[in-house]
This record gives sequence, structure tokens and C-alpha cells, in this order.
Amino acid sequence: MHLRIRALQGVFTVAFAFYVVGGTVVSQSFAQTERSAASSTHPQSIASVLRDANGDLVPDAVGDTITISGRATVSSGQLHQNWTEVFIQDGTGGIKLVASSAAPPIVAGDSLLVRGLLEHEAGMAQLTDPAFRKIDAPAAEPLPQIVQELSDKGLEAYEGQLVEVKGTVAARVPNEGGDNLVLLVGEQLLIVFAYANRPTPISFEEYKVGQYVRVRGVAGQFDRRAPYNASYQIFPRTARDIERAGFSPQWYRSMAMIIGLLLLAALVWAWLLRRQVRKRVNQLQVSQIRYGQLFNAAGDCVLVYENTRNGWIIDANHMASRTLGYTLGEFRSL
Repeated sequence: MHLRIRALQGVFTVAFAFYVVGGTVVSQSFAQTERSAASSTHPQSIASVLRDANGDLVPDAVGDTITISGRATVSSGQLHQNWTEVFIQDGTGGIKLVASSAAPPIVAGDSLLVRGLLEHEAGMAQLTDPAFRKIDAPAAEPLPQIVQELSDKGLEAYEGQLVEVKGTVAARVPNEGGDNLVLLVGEQLLIVFAYANRPTPISFEEYKVGQYVRVRGVAGQFDRRAPYNASYQIFPRTARDIERAGFSPQWYRSMAMIIGLLLLAALVWAWLLRRQVRKRVNQLQVSQIRYGQLFNAAGDCVLVYENTRNGWIIDANHMASRTLGYTLGEFRSL
């Protein structure tokens, strides 16, 4: 009986006793995990943890206990106030952490050492209630990766990472769970999602269909069915993470096409005008030749007199020159 009581006391001690580790209050079970992590191999890169050799969009290491490190891109409770959903990333990739409500707070920019069981939920890899320790280092938020175009795999290659995309607003679909802004990025649709139960609400009401916007946030997914290749999302952290971005590339392409057509029309018009001018000049030349032939073939003297105040003879036919004895130059000097 005494042995059983002492055993139970040991269980409760492990479950509820607390220690202070590096200035952060953590449970004894975490302290044991931390010692285990410290004695384990060097943390794995997130990309190696997320490796998917068979191409089923589920990491091969699901079910394994892993150790990773990285920078937090989202603070505790920033996306949803009812649970601690944060993301960390290293130089190779990003991953979601779903911590318990009793977990120490995480601030974006914190450097973390994390150990836990790798799971796959709604298309995303995650560590649920992992043990973690803040590394004593200056806080520094990772810069977002610029995503120029989306392939047919959506944001699969960027899941868990801080990204920036630009797209044209295709629709806004608010619901009980939150606000959805549907963007057309190239030829792919992408959802920008803000939970309704955020500490600081975000509304997409001001963004209208057809507007071109820039969005920064964490790339995620919510797809409960295999093959897990749909419903890619971006979770903005604050209202400042979404803003208008001027005109879309499609608008510039349309304007360039219109300007090109106008230039082509102007070139065609100029060509037609020059052709018409040449035709008219040829007609005038032919007319002048015919006039000269008729003028000089006349049997009478013909003088062309300019009717001005100081008028003078400007032309004379051959018969006038022969009859009056003046050359055309002499006529013009009279």
C-alpha cells in the first residue's frame, strides 16, 4: 500500500510539479522532455521533417517524435483567442504548433527549440501540444517569401511559412467561422482567412471584387480529404497585412494591348494617308502634264496673268513666244 501511494505521488509529481527553466515556467514533464531533447541529436531541419517521398502530400515522418528549431512568425493567441496556434520556420520550411492553453506565451520573432509528435491534420503537418523552450537570442521576425505565381499545387511548397502574394479580389464570403476573401492569383484561387474569434478582429468588407491587393500572412490549408491538394489559405496576422496594391498585372497587360492596338491603328492610318497622298500627287502630275500639252498645243497666244495689284505674267504658251518674240523669262520680267 505504501509503495502504491508513493508511486501515485510520483505520477502526480511528474504531472503537476513546476520548474523554472531559463526564466520560463514549464511543467516537469516538459523539463524531462527538454533534458531528453538536449541529449538527443541536433534539431532536424523543418524541410527534412516534412519530406514526402511517396508524393501523397503527407509527411513520411508523421507519427515520429521530432526535434526542430526556428523563429516564431505568429504570436500566441494572435490568430485565434481560444487556442494557441502559432507557426515557426527555419531557413528550409515552416510548421504549425498547436500548444495547450497552459503553455508559456510565444511572441513573433522568438527563437524556439521544439520537440513533439508530428501529426497531419486537414492537409497540414503540425505538432500538437509540443514541449518547447525559448532560446536566448534577440527576437527577429523572418521576412515573408514573395510568391509571384501559384502552380497547380497551390501553396503546398510554402505551408507554415510567412509569405506575401498579390491577387485580384474574386469574392468575399463571411461566415460564422470567420471572414474569407477569395483571391485570383494568376489562374489559381486562394483564400485569405481571418478567424471570427480573434483578439483583434479583421474584416475584409472594404475590399471589393476586382480590386488588386497585397496580402502577407502564414500559408496554410484546410482540406480534410485526400489527396489534400485544395483549400489553400493565408492567415493574416493583423489588418496591416492586407492592403490595396494598385493595378493588377492583367490591367497593365490590357492597357498595353489597347495601346498596342492604338499604335497599330495609327501606323495603318499613316500608311493609308501616305498612299493617298502619293496617289493624289501622281494625279496632279498627270493633270499638269496634260495641261501643259493642251496649253502649248493651242493655236492662239495664251498668257496667264496673275490678278494682283502688281500683277504680272506668270506663264505663256509657245504660240505667244513665237508671235510676240518674248521668251517665258522675258514675259515674267515685264
